[in-house]
Amino acid sequence: MRKKQVEIDAELVMRYLETSGSKSCSFKELEHALNLSSRSLNQALGCLSHEGRIRMDEQAEQISLAVCPFF
Repeated sequence: MRKKQVEIDAELVMRYLETSGSKSCSFKELEHALNLSSRSLNQALGCLSHEGRIRMDEQAEQISLAVCPFF
């Protein structure tokens, strides 16, 4: 059951990033906007990162959609 919740939270993150104007934001912004606990957000981000759907820039502390090249 926990895996399903991680997938739901991951989709919330994706929808937020896709609809935000800048397509990137900070961890704190996501945490606040989605009303998720740090643990839930970390698990969702881990899932999305593993799937290659997001990029995390540790220096800039930004999370953004992965760039998909068009062929």
